[in-house]
Amino acid sequence: MNRSALMQWILAASLLLGGSGCTDQVQPGRDPLPYEALPSNTLFGTEITFHDSLALKARVRAGRVQWYPSQQQTLLDSGVYVEFYSPRGARAARLWCDSARVDNASSDMWAFGSVRVESDSTGARLTTTWLQWDNRNRKLRTNAFVRIERPGELVEGGQGFESDEYLKHYTIFRVRGTVTP
Repeated sequence: MNRSALMQWILAASLLLGGSGCTDQVQPGRDPLPYEALPSNTLFGTEITFHDSLALKARVRAGRVQWYPSQQQTLLDSGVYVEFYSPRGARAARLWCDSARVDNASSDMWAFGSVRVESDSTGARLTTTWLQWDNRNRKLRTNAFVRIERPGELVEGGQGFESDEYLKHYTIFRVRGTVTP
């Protein structure tokens, strides 16, 4: 192949390959997402503690924490672990979930994925797919399927649940499964 033919072949190939790129390019000076849609802070491998008048209320660990101040919410993911403490400072309950969302104004929290709560005082264990923590009323709630294990008792198949934060006093709505004493 002579030099002229080689140059023509390279030019044709570059036009064919170069012209097949994306045409929806971001225009200079324009962000692809509005600023409000992006988190203002992202933290990895984080532990956060919550106090009330110097008393430890909760300790939260998450693989990633994203804070969205314009939406007044914090998103936690990559494995979330929460320890809840009694007024005397003793660990009272633990929660594990895949991800969570916290309303920054009310401190209410929604846990998602494989959710498990264990009470240190009663030995009760709750499993479900999502759970809400109502901070003002200090209640746990869900409309999802629940399973509760307590020493000497197993409830499988309840649809909906409400409890105090220690899993001592709870109500299961629409029990459809088995109750084993």
